Amino acid sequence: MALSSSQKDKLPDTKFKLRRILEVTSAINENRPSLELFELFGEILASDLKIGKVVFLSQLKGEWKTAFEIGCPNFSFNEKTIDNLSQYKDIGNLSDSEDNRLNTFDTVIPVLHKMMALGFLLLKEDAQESSKVSTVIKNVNYIQSTANIIMVAIENKRMAKAQLEQVGLKRELQLAEHIQKGLLPSVLPNNNSISAVAIHQSYGEIGGDYYDLIQTSPEEYYFCIADISGKGISAALIMSNFQATFRATVNQALPLVKMLELLNKSVLESSRGDKFITFFVGKYDCRNKELEYVNCAHPSALLFNENRVYELKSCIPGLGMLNELPPFETQSITMTTNTILACYTDGISELENEKGEPFGVKRIKKSLRNFGKVELEGLVQHVTKDLISFAENSKVTDDIAALNILFKV
Repeated sequence: MALSSSQKDKLPDTKFKLRRILEVTSAINENRPSLELFELFGEILASDLKIGKVVFLSQLKGEWKTAFEIGCPNFSFNEKTIDNLSQYKDIGNLSDSEDNRLNTFDTVIPVLHKMMALGFLLLKEDAQESSKVSTVIKNVNYIQSTANIIMVAIENKRMAKAQLEQVGLKRELQLAEHIQKGLLPSVLPNNNSISAVAIHQSYGEIGGDYYDLIQTSPEEYYFCIADISGKGISAALIMSNFQATFRATVNQALPLVKMLELLNKSVLESSRGDKFITFFVGKYDCRNKELEYVNCAHPSALLFNENRVYELKSCIPGLGMLNELPPFETQSITMTTNTILACYTDGISELENEKGEPFGVKRIKKSLRNFGKVELEGLVQHVTKDLISFAENSKVTDDIAALNILFKV
């Protein structure tokens, strides 16, 4: 199908943004200093997006500073300025601000992590661009995602260093556990379209499992579940970078094929070929009831409806296994009313009893059939009870995670 002129205009822009995101994540993986990350971000804003005036205020080590500025050499701020900015929990307009330091800018983009402000990005368009569609508005998701990736990486690095210096290896492990748990969404949707319930249990202090569910519009959801090979701090940090890249690509509304190509490259760069990630990702459109998915060497997700269970099996290798993914197509299925999708990691299917027998996919499917109801909380409790009964007193040796989604179409 031929591309329209508007589509042609967008393609180079999207590819360029992807290259820039890769530059940022590569710089983070290479542990470059904060100053270099800020310089790269300033280059993106000034050179790529042609934004005339920029001030990035950041909170590092508990103190607010100007991380960098473009076109504002005389900008200064005080405690009241920060108090005024702290009222913004989302992207806002500064032109009507009563603070004379702020009303010379058009837009503020707060950088938040777990509801704590890590920074405020102040932007003003060039005068000659005022008659055109706002560059900031057109690129706001890209700008915000890049700012969040950089600041969260800097904050995680700062937190890790501070804690390690204070309490040594034990505290190091506790911090890594905190980082790993912070990857998981604190609230899952429950509305007229879908509901979701998840479980997560780490083996030891640091886990390598990750799941996510992101609503990108009133009608569209992206979700995933992933498991990294190996354990420990390095695995947790690689998964942290993987989460940031996944969320950035979701915000760019990329096709699943392009998203997986980018994620595969990111895993290769961050792990240096030492680890890989099994991954199941789906995109659900409420308007046409269409579920599009790809399984990358992950345990089969299970669709459950009216006592019938069938598997969504792997179709490509895990991410980071190969330098380039082989050619593949996404899979699609039209959902029927009250269908449940059960996604899980191999900590469930490979859980062994005292005889060394794994719980296995057959037992998971049997447990789903025996429950026979369309109700998420009860389903999770039912399968968990079967797992406990099967394992009895055997020792858990792997992380356990599951993401269960009820499609109410």
